[in-house]
Amino acid sequence: MEGSVLIDGSTERHLARLARESGYFQREFNPDPTRTILTQAGINYVPIQDIEMDTGEIATVYSLDLNGDSENKLEEGLISHGNTDEAFATDWAVDANHGYDHLTYYFDSPPTKNDIEKARIINKVKHAIEIGKLQQQFSCRSCGKRVHWTDLMPPTPERENGYKQQIIMLRDQQCSCCNDTDNFDHIAHPNEIDEFIQARPADVMATAHEE
Repeated sequence: MEGSVLIDGSTERHLARLARESGYFQREFNPDPTRTILTQAGINYVPIQDIEMDTGEIATVYSLDLNGDSENKLEEGLISHGNTDEAFATDWAVDANHGYDHLTYYFDSPPTKNDIEKARIINKVKHAIEIGKLQQQFSCRSCGKRVHWTDLMPPTPERENGYKQQIIMLRDQQCSCCNDTDNFDHIAHPNEIDEFIQARPADVMATAHEE
């Protein structure tokens, strides 16, 4: 049943660690551009970079001046996170059925394209777990070993996309010892991750909701 799965402590800590690695700490999803949200909140901002994502869409990075003058909850929240004078926001307009939706991600430091992509993938994976499309604990479909996905060891953890390798293993329900997938660059675009999650092997799909 959608919305019935609780995120456990191991998953929360793991996703939080992935977020910290990129300096990402907060997300908003709005029909209005990020600059509109910032203006309404009374936060001074300056656009500092346009980043072309692999999807062809543009993510605009803003530097935010957190002077503490605003009593808006948004600025109070950013300051309470530890950003006493400066933070960064990105506006990523993604195509939706009704037009465009704006993904606003907040960072401690100026984000790279990989940081922005990682922030979106973190949220996509968390949502997929919450609605039961991905299981936090599963029995390896090859050897039957019971594992938690946060304990999976990517074949090349030192690579920047090591976390993507781990997500592929989660999707395919294979433990670190039995993993037989070589193409770990499969997640090319974070807005394709919904389709990626659905493209699990047939035997995984057949048992996905038995546990």
